[in-house]
Amino acid sequence: MSDDDQRPPFLRKVLGNKLRALRKAADVSPATVATEVGISVATLSKIETGKQAVKPAYVKLMCPLYGVDADEQRKLVRMAEDSGKPGQLSRYSTILRGDFVDYHEMERQAETILAHEPSLIFGPFQVPAYVRALRLAAKPDCSEDDLARSVELRQHRLDDLTGSRSPAVSVVLDEAALVREVGGPDVMREQFAQLIELAKLPNVDLRIVPLSAGAYAAQGAEFVLLRVPPEPMQELVFLENDMIASYLDRPHEIARYKAMFEQAQLVARDPAESSPLLDRLRTNL
Repeated sequence: MSDDDQRPPFLRKVLGNKLRALRKAADVSPATVATEVGISVATLSKIETGKQAVKPAYVKLMCPLYGVDADEQRKLVRMAEDSGKPGQLSRYSTILRGDFVDYHEMERQAETILAHEPSLIFGPFQVPAYVRALRLAAKPDCSEDDLARSVELRQHRLDDLTGSRSPAVSVVLDEAALVREVGGPDVMREQFAQLIELAKLPNVDLRIVPLSAGAYAAQGAEFVLLRVPPEPMQELVFLENDMIASYLDRPHEIARYKAMFEQAQLVARDPAESSPLLDRLRTNL
């Protein structure tokens, strides 16, 4: 993935993490950096946590303190330049809060995506009519412009996951998400048809937990595990509801959700059996 593919706000957090790691590796105190760069310690903290963009000029002053070579300095300065640009998803600010924009930026960059969906179709896999039905259910007075943007955003997300970049995408759907007729039978027939086609893609592993499987560890838990570059790869769990989005990145948290996902895969129908199940559900509508 080229540097040009990186965009804020995700990039700002990555750059902040890199600068903090370099400072600590060089054993330079925040106070020393603040004095040399001409900023406050509080501002440095915001830069290192990704809460504030860093000026390229600041990066140029930091690099000698951290013992960074010329090639690495050029990369860091370029990241700083890019981090000040509007994110690709900023045009969707009317339908996405900042924390959700941040997730979608990370989803765009992820090399591995593991998603468990107990009640809805995985977002990028939703057909336009399904998206519109969900949006109107959540906000009946939603404008036609916002509906169109919601559909457009889903299409961008689908293109990111199924286009030339092709990250590894593993999705486990609970059958309960498939029997709920969002938008009515015609919408669901279209949705099943799209899922069947997506399941054929080499980078997509789609499995369905049948209702007959009974209880399992991830039952009712909606979550996404992301593995995001640059090196070293960052792993995190994304959780959301209508009001908040949260991220978990501690090793024991990652391990817990990985175990839940793996167990869900075990109780789910394998990909070869999931597509016939989708076809049967479509036929029965």
